[in-house]
Amino acid sequence: MKFSLDHWLSRFRSVASSGPAAIPWTHVHRGSRSGTHVVIGVMVHGNEYGTLPAAVRLIEALERGTVRWTGPVTLFVGNPEAGLAERRYLDFDLNRAWSFQAEHRGREVERAHQLRPLLDSADLFLDLHQTLLESRSAFWTFPWSPIFGHWARILGTAPVGITRPSGQVFATAGLKCIDEYVRDRGRPGFTVELGQKGFDPAQADNALRTMLTLLETQERIDLGHSTLESESESGSPVRWFQTVHREPWGDPDRRLRPGLSTWTPVRAGEDLSADASPPILSPVDGALLFPKYPDPQNPPPAHVFHVGVPLQAHPAEVFGGAR
Repeated sequence: MKFSLDHWLSRFRSVASSGPAAIPWTHVHRGSRSGTHVVIGVMVHGNEYGTLPAAVRLIEALERGTVRWTGPVTLFVGNPEAGLAERRYLDFDLNRAWSFQAEHRGREVERAHQLRPLLDSADLFLDLHQTLLESRSAFWTFPWSPIFGHWARILGTAPVGITRPSGQVFATAGLKCIDEYVRDRGRPGFTVELGQKGFDPAQADNALRTMLTLLETQERIDLGHSTLESESESGSPVRWFQTVHREPWGDPDRRLRPGLSTWTPVRAGEDLSADASPPILSPVDGALLFPKYPDPQNPPPAHVFHVGVPLQAHPAEVFGGAR
């Protein structure tokens, strides 16, 4: 992208209308009919701002009337202050703040309280994220649900996904992700990772196409012209993976070899360590997920990496439930 984050944030503010609730950094499009309230989030992590241009372009298209969507939709920018500081968050991870525990403090916790009424009103929530480091592919991540499986095929945003049994949480005890908060209310909330953080025209185009397809598909469903199931029949296939291993950091001197990225294939017993690092072995064949390269001056994260393996059957057969 040619423009800076400050440019895109200014452009968002110039085209956005926050509606009667006046929640900062939101755009409320009421539409001409009642129906499914779609909510779309970008920059829940501040330095994952690569989908912000797509959100701006969508708002402009909605206001021009060139999008086939007549219902209510709201877009929000999660953490612009952290983005301007080139940080994931300032005080507390906004994507872990949704348990609203009294001991959690900071600007992101206040922001979660600001956004809470909006998420309480969502009938369908899509959260657009990016990864800290390179990812060889965009990917879905959510607990298995046939609704999410249908949407993944319809939207075609990513050819692969990481899934898990229905109800299994992602955040650790005492924390809650924003999409988990929506699901706890009994509404669909799901996440896609577009690629490495930062501006990238291909990611922005993918995000915009995804949002347009979501709205146009939901329009047909709301008007009774189609169903989620029938829409997914002609959708793009997704190869589903399940996380089977999370490698504890252990020895503080452990370091991964340079150049590893999410979706790098690994073999059982393969040494992934850098020179002079104690060995770091992959326990299974699979795909490397979320490799970590922390600053040596900072405490190491809980895990060096995850490993995912492809499901050998449909997720509904693996985890149970409807297809």
